[in-house]
Amino acid sequence: MKAKWIVGLIFLGLLVILLFQNQQAVTYRVFFWEISISQVLLVPVVLLIGFLFGLAARLKKRSRTQQSLE
Repeated sequence: MKAKWIVGLIFLGLLVILLFQNQQAVTYRVFFWEISISQVLLVPVVLLIGFLFGLAARLKKRSRTQQSLE
């Protein structure tokens, strides 16, 4: 369990370094909209969305596996 904490802290440290190095504003064009957002905000939002999609896929797979066992 301690190794997981160490790896997690290393990834957290790398994320903080990444955020401090990417403070400029970026502009994204999506169809007719133009969105300007700081990368400091964009990176954590994208990571959170990716985490939630992965969690949802894992829970869906787990529920499907439990249904097949019944």
